[in-house]
Amino acid sequence: MGRERELVEVKRLLPLKRLVTIQGAGGIGKTRLALQVAAEVVDAYRDGVWLAELGSIRDPALVSTTVAQLLGLAEKSSTSSTEGLCAYLQSRQLLLVLDNCEHLIDACARLAEAALRAAKELTIIATSREPLRLAGEQSYVLQPLSLPEPASRATIRDSEAVQLFVERVQEQLPGFELTPEREAAVGGICVHLDGIPLALELAAARTRTLSVEQINARLADRFRLLTDGSRTALPRQQTLRAALDWSYDLLAEDERVVLRRLSVFPASFTVEAASAVVSGDRIDEHAVIDVVSQLVWRSLMIADTSAAETRYHLLETVRAYAVEKLVETGGGDACLRRHAHFFRDMFERESEDWLRMPNPEWRATYLPELANVRAAMDWALGTGRETAIATDLAGASGPLWTTLGLFGEGVQRLEAAMASIEPHAPELARARLWLWLGRLLDETPARAHPALERAVELYRKLHDPVGLGLSLMRLGRVLALMGRFEQSKAMLTEARPLLERAGPKALNHYHFNLGFLKNVMGDPLAARWHYERALELARE
Repeated sequence: MGRERELVEVKRLLPLKRLVTIQGAGGIGKTRLALQVAAEVVDAYRDGVWLAELGSIRDPALVSTTVAQLLGLAEKSSTSSTEGLCAYLQSRQLLLVLDNCEHLIDACARLAEAALRAAKELTIIATSREPLRLAGEQSYVLQPLSLPEPASRATIRDSEAVQLFVERVQEQLPGFELTPEREAAVGGICVHLDGIPLALELAAARTRTLSVEQINARLADRFRLLTDGSRTALPRQQTLRAALDWSYDLLAEDERVVLRRLSVFPASFTVEAASAVVSGDRIDEHAVIDVVSQLVWRSLMIADTSAAETRYHLLETVRAYAVEKLVETGGGDACLRRHAHFFRDMFERESEDWLRMPNPEWRATYLPELANVRAAMDWALGTGRETAIATDLAGASGPLWTTLGLFGEGVQRLEAAMASIEPHAPELARARLWLWLGRLLDETPARAHPALERAVELYRKLHDPVGLGLSLMRLGRVLALMGRFEQSKAMLTEARPLLERAGPKALNHYHFNLGFLKNVMGDPLAARWHYERALELARE
């Protein structure tokens, strides 16, 4: 709504400029415009259009990793993720959308420069509050929606801001009409909010409980109050903050508490996670579910119902605001601790589920939690100083890193957990760390071998048949890579009866690795038989 001209202009730029940065203030509609442009030009790119959402990423080193993962590239220890990505893009014609670059601006600029230099048929759209400042970049500054002229009722209905506001109100109240009696109030709201789409949508969400006249009056009061505050912020930042302040003030106290606490989630989350992390004091888990629904209704949170299980997330601007409020009011450490505990407990079940769940179900359950696992481990090894949680979560999350192809990051995180492990840490936690570190280091047998030997030793001591079987199987593969075929065969032979207890997925991996051994030993017929058996088990 109201962006037809901008849509046409950006589409016209794409054939002429290989890097187009849609630039503007928070809440101005950069992401929405980029997504609509991408949807309308998808047929122009042989290898498709790809969206890299960077809003939940905090570590600049993860920018190239995130894009590589998006394109299905596994990390390799011999090359950096940027080098691997550039090599992959060389022969492809595609459009890459880098969304929310402002907090990772240097890393995004380096990646864009390297990728555009390596891939002559690559086009990039970036969204950011500032340009990437690269040679050849076309910055497209997205302005607020057009406003009605002061004291001119004739221009109210032509205003883009008014059109968007009315459309959003009608989504709440289907019978709402812009009558002559309402024109002044609606025009006043749009002018007060500077035509910023997010602010207008937040205002429209309140029309179920307040008239447009009441909304306009409250906004006016709020803005007069804010003019006595800081004069150093940009006016539009003040305006957006004022809209958020106003929306926050209208929430019930329980809603404010839940909104603040939800800000510890770096990306999307389930209602079960929200209940576990946010509940406490006078808000129980059932109340959290009700309040989450209210926050969705008030346009402060998004509910994604496209999958079997609904996932929720805060708009990035709203989350940044809620983080500040959480810091102001206190309680952030307790929320972060509950967040880390929840995902530690969840991933304690992951390894067993990985062996027993159907692949689609396992992936749908665990892969969306990548950002939460990263945040929990960062907190546990950082300000939280909960090394036991970091150790448990690092070892338990092993299948996550391998399935997503994040081998380099997985090694880094497991080694960080090992470096901080406490002397009295349970041997099971140590065994899992060594097993999955060895798995992640497959391509470097000299490093994988001692890790897997240590895992075998610990699992034998624990009398854990499945853990021992998996460790022996991975050690057998590494020995095959080292040319120690007889030892490899012995490891795999010992692993077989142990893995039979774990179900078809474990046997699938066993046959795949035995097929690998037969292949490197020069027995392709036997290798084929085992590979085909692995495929049959995978289909089961």
